[in-house]
Amino acid sequence: RTRPTPFPDFIMVMSCKLISCYCIIIVLICSVDAQSTQNVNVLFVNEEGNLVADRAVDVAVTYIKKNNKLGVNVDPARVVGNRSDASGLLDALCLKYNSMLEAQTPPHVVLDTTMTGLASETVKSFTAALGLPTISASFGQVGDLRQWRNLDESEMDYLIQIMPPADVIPEIVRTIVINQNITNAAILYDDSFVMDHKFKSLLQNVATRHIIAPITDGDNVADQLTQFRKLDIVNFFVLGSLSNIKRVLDAADGISFFNRKFAWHAITQDKGDLKCNCKNATIIYAKPVIDTLYQDRHGLIKTSYQLNAEPEIAAAFYFDLALHTFLAAKEMLAEGAWKRLNMSDYITCDDYDGKNAPKRTGLDLKSYFTKESTE
Repeated sequence: RTRPTPFPDFIMVMSCKLISCYCIIIVLICSVDAQSTQNVNVLFVNEEGNLVADRAVDVAVTYIKKNNKLGVNVDPARVVGNRSDASGLLDALCLKYNSMLEAQTPPHVVLDTTMTGLASETVKSFTAALGLPTISASFGQVGDLRQWRNLDESEMDYLIQIMPPADVIPEIVRTIVINQNITNAAILYDDSFVMDHKFKSLLQNVATRHIIAPITDGDNVADQLTQFRKLDIVNFFVLGSLSNIKRVLDAADGISFFNRKFAWHAITQDKGDLKCNCKNATIIYAKPVIDTLYQDRHGLIKTSYQLNAEPEIAAAFYFDLALHTFLAAKEMLAEGAWKRLNMSDYITCDDYDGKNAPKRTGLDLKSYFTKESTE
């Protein structure tokens, strides 16, 4: 699986293991010599609520249209589903996909920004069954995507997952726990992070007694922290927006949880400074910051193309993911990969019988996606 590749780094020495994963796509997406414009057929699948991905993909499409030198034309066919209605999403996928086949514009690539749950599982089943080259930004560690768990070598070259920032960032907790030999931990999070699949994996094979729980709504945070203290937990990690982190820290200050017995860590996708009504508090704070090498490019895209969705790190990630997906498919088409591999054997959803998934041996989307080029 390809490693995650948004361009902001993290402010924190202890997150150095993650830093090596960043600042890649900006180099990769740099330019492609274009002698003519190549039409790329994209099936874009998103889930309800993932507005940052939707807006970032729109910006990537606009970027493509305004930069003719890239030599690619993209007008994605779109499908949106939710995490709880698998059959509704599958019906929508099949309807859109079949209409693309009827129009003789079969998808060259599927761009999947579903995050987790039934929406993600449905897309993985759909793309694997129909042999559709896919770049997915769904959440999950190795083995978490059950429908892609047993891919053969050929399938691993064109069914590709890129972990998004919100899935990589919580791994900071594991790094800190191991490096500081922490024996107990409470890990609180809000809805800016998806932690369902991390309950078992985040501190797997680490001898740390821990609890992972969502931040309590309203004014009950102090009670929540008190309950954790009764379980002899003194190390706290708060993953969330700056506003929710402030709620937790303010509550901790109100019950005197900032003495020497306690250790506090605040981790966010947001930009900006950490603020709280805290006295004599020592807090390790991790936030994203743009690598200085890419500040000018990021500023240009924000101002010229309105890449303004928040969190900024997520918007940058989805923009780069979409742009590089489009360019990778364009290069494969331009170099004749589709013709060489006879990529005309698409089947409809109704034609699929569980045994006749098209074989895409030699379709190495991964190599094109990770290929370096310069703008």
